[in-house]
Amino acid sequence: MYKCRSIKLKLIFYINMIKNYICKFILLTFLFAACQPTARNENANLESVVATDDDEKFPFNDLVSELERMDRVIWQKPDIVLQKLGNIEGKTIADIGAGSGYFSFRMVNKAEKVIAIDIDKRFIQFMDSIST
Repeated sequence: MYKCRSIKLKLIFYINMIKNYICKFILLTFLFAACQPTARNENANLESVVATDDDEKFPFNDLVSELERMDRVIWQKPDIVLQKLGNIEGKTIADIGAGSGYFSFRMVNKAEKVIAIDIDKRFIQFMDSIST
């Protein structure tokens, strides 16, 4: 009985370890693909890309209000997230699923270029209205 339990625990441990490595690999793949060194301009650019048509399922003002809540900084810790990206100076960064631009606007002064990508055109228009 104990031997069977020990094997089961080892199997669970190895499965979790493999999942962890796969997640890290996928994250690093996206980060390396998005971070390309380029020549440094005086001002970083924020470029918006639209992936598909609008998503009219939710009222847009409610979505923005939820994404821009004041307590988001407490639970999401954007400074730590950006610190984990390392030095992004002189690099092009893609913020996939940018939403209201919560992270995009934090990176725009540090990176060479930030490309904010979202499936909802309304968010792209929202970010464009703020960045101009």
